Amino acid sequence: MTPYFVLALWFCPGDGYSEVLRVLFKQLKAQTGPGRRRIPTVPAAVQARRRLGRAPLKALFGRLCETAPAADLLGMTAFGRELALLKVSADGTRPDVADTAANRKAFGEPPRGRIWPGRYPQIRLLALIACGTRALIDAAWPTVGTGEPLLLDKLAYRGNFRPGMLVLAGRYFSGHPQVARIASTGADLIIRVQYHRRLPVLRELPDGSYLSVLPHSDHPPRPGGTGHAASGCRDAA
Repeated sequence: MTPYFVLALWFCPGDGYSEVLRVLFKQLKAQTGPGRRRIPTVPAAVQARRRLGRAPLKALFGRLCETAPAADLLGMTAFGRELALLKVSADGTRPDVADTAANRKAFGEPPRGRIWPGRYPQIRLLALIACGTRALIDAAWPTVGTGEPLLLDKLAYRGNFRPGMLVLAGRYFSGHPQVARIASTGADLIIRVQYHRRLPVLRELPDGSYLSVLPHSDHPPRPGGTGHAASGCRDAA
């Protein structure tokens, strides 16, 4: 019962323990029928959560992560490539985590705002999700000081990108070596580029695309220029 309670806390971030317990036991009664069930006290729920630990939830996360595409989604072709692939999206965010001594030690103090310090520590979360089924494939969550391109590298090193996959990502990942690492796995990719980045046309191709170079992800784009530094460029289609 405790794992369900912990998961319910994530679905009700604005509610306290007592309200979440009430809703959870109401749903339990609707599923299992009438019966005498006593709602635990808040201190009992706190102790149960501490006893549960993170191992069961970590095991649940690993079991539920999957890459099965939706069978009813139709594919398409573009630029001579078959795109009846598993469409996946990589994107990041900065969620709050519980304000505990362990989280402060692992992820740092709450970030300071313009006037007041933040109330909760934060993490940098990057998730890889199947677009059709919305199944969570993998995720990485270090400190907020870790950049999202490094997290994308981490997911790539874990072997989460493969042939038969079409990776969609935002402009923050449009540099080298992230693009090269995804492409080296055999996966196809569509990644946005900043509007003010002008990629040089090295050679036009018959299908309307062209060969260009990508900057290193650490190099800021230069408005009105080619947006790349000679020391950090690699060929890209």
